[in-house]
This record gives sequence, structure tokens and C-alpha cells, in this order.
Amino acid sequence: MASIFFVAGAAFNHYVLFPLAWVFLAGFTTDYMMFMPRIAPVFSLYAMLMLAMGLIFEMRPSSSCSPHGPRHGRFLWRHIKYAS
Repeated sequence: MASIFFVAGAAFNHYVLFPLAWVFLAGFTTDYMMFMPRIAPVFSLYAMLMLAMGLIFEMRPSSSCSPHGPRHGRFLWRHIKYAS
């Protein structure tokens, strides 16, 4: 089940987040500076965003299926000294 959410996060990165990030980064082009990205930094950004979105999408379902039960806000507030 968590693999499905990881793939959903990767798809979110590919179809939503990365195109928005690309438009944002290309917006820094001025009359004196042309946008000419190199493939290595672009691929690195793409891979890091894909991994991050995959993990973020996977975190909630995997934490709710933990052996100790779902983690609600009330539980986290009671145990905040252990979380930091």
C-alpha cells in the first residue's frame, strides 16, 4: 500500500511540482541573462524532489498503520518532549 502512495508522490512531482518549479526558476531570466540550464543540476533537483514527494506521500499511510495504532495530534502533543 505504501508503494502506491510513493508512486503517487512521484507522479505529483512529475506532473505538478516540477513544472511549477521549472517555471519559477525560469522566471529569473532578464534581458541581460538567458536561461540556459545544465542537465546535471536539473536532474539532481528532479531526483531530490521526486524522492522527497514520494516519502512525504508515503509517511501518512505508513504512520497510521504502525503497530501502535494511528498517531493523532492529541498523542503527539502529549509526547512532544520525545518528538523534538
